[in-house]
Amino acid sequence: MNKNTIQKLVERELWSIESFALLSCGFDPDNPTKDDPPENYYVEVNKARDRIREAAMAGQLDYIPEADPAKSHQAYGTDLMFKPINAIRWARSKKNLFPDFPNFPNLNESVGKGNPNNSLEDSEYWQTFKRQIEKAISEFPSWREKQGRASPWGDEQGVWLTSTIGLNTKTREVAKKVLRDVFDK
Repeated sequence: MNKNTIQKLVERELWSIESFALLSCGFDPDNPTKDDPPENYYVEVNKARDRIREAAMAGQLDYIPEADPAKSHQAYGTDLMFKPINAIRWARSKKNLFPDFPNFPNLNESVGKGNPNNSLEDSEYWQTFKRQIEKAISEFPSWREKQGRASPWGDEQGVWLTSTIGLNTKTREVAKKVLRDVFDK
């Protein structure tokens, strides 16, 4: 792929899972060579799509659900969209799985760690923590109800945040404060 094509891909707001899978195999999503595909084209693209979907479902790769249900079909994996920056970071970390993933040289600085221009939303750590907090907020009411006590703020809550939500001992203290802010008014 030439520089202009790569730049256009980077400038897109979101990538579909199909575009991401094609890129992961080294194909231009705007010109995927479906008319005269190379050997194993469909096998490799399907394998890449499956690996991307598995990573997204396992929480290893941040995704955005397709907002328009008419464009989405879960059975075919078209229901996931990705911010290019997150997709590029993840694919770079899986170079052994995707050796043909294109190089995005203009992002070497901005994708790397320690760049002050990166927003909080570009932080993988932040995205993981945010998902865990959202899960805790979602599941806390039913957990609290099962406790059968007036005050669910004891040690049991810390155990629940670690074992069920997946927080470590440091982040669970922050989560406790967030839960108090949300639920103890």
